[in-house]
Amino acid sequence: MVFTVYNMFAFVKSKFAAVWKAAQVELQGEYSSQRVHDVFKYINEASSLHVFLVQLLTPLPCLAITALVDLLPLRSVADGINSNKLFFVRAFTSFWLANTTTYNQFKHIVPQLPLSNTKIAGYGAVVAAITVSAMYGLTLAVGFPLPFSIITMSPIWLTLFVLPMAPWMVKSRKDSTAWPLVVTSLKVMVCQEVLVVVYPTYFYIFTTIPYRGKTYFALLLPLLKLVFRNAMAKTVGYLSDEVPEGVILNR
Repeated sequence: MVFTVYNMFAFVKSKFAAVWKAAQVELQGEYSSQRVHDVFKYINEASSLHVFLVQLLTPLPCLAITALVDLLPLRSVADGINSNKLFFVRAFTSFWLANTTTYNQFKHIVPQLPLSNTKIAGYGAVVAAITVSAMYGLTLAVGFPLPFSIITMSPIWLTLFVLPMAPWMVKSRKDSTAWPLVVTSLKVMVCQEVLVVVYPTYFYIFTTIPYRGKTYFALLLPLLKLVFRNAMAKTVGYLSDEVPEGVILNR
């Protein structure tokens, strides 16, 4: 009897520990000794002014690009598609930035991937142009603005995005070093695409359900985020140094 109770207590304790660890997903991963050494070296050698300027200036390019995209003026939706051509210019810019960022993400995960900065910029622009052209055609057929445009365009964008890398990916299946990294990069992209689909769908459902149900439905959001964070942590688990960054930037 005592042995059975002890086993039950040990089982509950292990499950509670697993749930607690999953809830603290940002703390998963381990910093390598080399990274810790580099941090201490930077602390000892960099001046306070240098550190301050790095922290101040590093986010500025991202903020500037985002601000420039948002500065493009948009007309009223009631004016129709012909009066909102800048909307598609804005969409092209957003897709191009997303493409270049994601190609760089692939390059970071798979160093063997033959993608130069020039190719990344060029592929990103071509994929963005074709995607926005398809969006424009669908908008003419369905109406402006295109409902759930990001979700609607995701299959087209994803197919176009992978095409430039597809021949090399097929060849990499014979490379025992590169192929696991390719699979990991695709898993990361799938996780990101799931977020793109789930969050707008969740928001749409939240806005349509009765007021009394909104409070209970809102409790689902933290659980969704926890599931997605753990999925991302397991996907990039081999990059133990970068698990916190990968989880936080894809939550």
